[in-house]
Amino acid sequence: METKKSITNKHNDLFSSLISDIKSYTGNDPLLPWLRGIKKLKECLLPDALKQKLPRFLQKCTQSFESDRRYRNDLRYLHVWLQLMDYVNDPRALLTTMETNRIGTERSLFYQAYALYYEKMKKFEEAENMYRFGAQNLAEPVDELQKSYEQFLHRMERHKKKDIQHQTGRSSKRPLSARKTEENDENVYSIEDRPKKIPDGSSRDVKPMKESNHVGVSGKSCEFGSCSDLSTKKEHVKYT
Repeated sequence: METKKSITNKHNDLFSSLISDIKSYTGNDPLLPWLRGIKKLKECLLPDALKQKLPRFLQKCTQSFESDRRYRNDLRYLHVWLQLMDYVNDPRALLTTMETNRIGTERSLFYQAYALYYEKMKKFEEAENMYRFGAQNLAEPVDELQKSYEQFLHRMERHKKKDIQHQTGRSSKRPLSARKTEENDENVYSIEDRPKKIPDGSSRDVKPMKESNHVGVSGKSCEFGSCSDLSTKKEHVKYT
């Protein structure tokens, strides 16, 4: 059975090897050794150690190429950012940094991840606006953004029906004044008559990303914590 010291030594040797590979790389794709390092960490570390070590490596990778225009819309680099989001308490600061540096802004995946973040926060109008921004900025692939938007509308419809059922059940036991208040609840997101195709962004109600108020906090650092699962970009969202 391995001792704690031997495990620590193995981890140190692994990281030394990864750093050496990164520093000694002389090719024309400096992101490549970082990606190899990420893969190697996933292959060699046990889950608990991976959760502890991988986020720092991902963070260092994102920071190393933050201002490198070559990788702004490189899907490999974008996936590194999305993986990092799985390890932070609030992905908003990372998303803001990406937006500021125009990282992924030509890719549908960026807007899907941003929309999913807002959806998880139950900020549904902001989430829909992110799909609009994606369409407005001609993010690719278009069909993936469109499919994700349709799935979003479907989830909103289910959420609305569930909310109505819940309110109906409560209203039968509450006085009329309370029912009226619930009917006017501004937090209920209405999607009636919404088009299935993403609006083209020409609407007067949709401001350009930089002028909109969809970002609340900016910053380049995040605290590592609970997993947000944004890197999957899949729309497995549940509401309580």
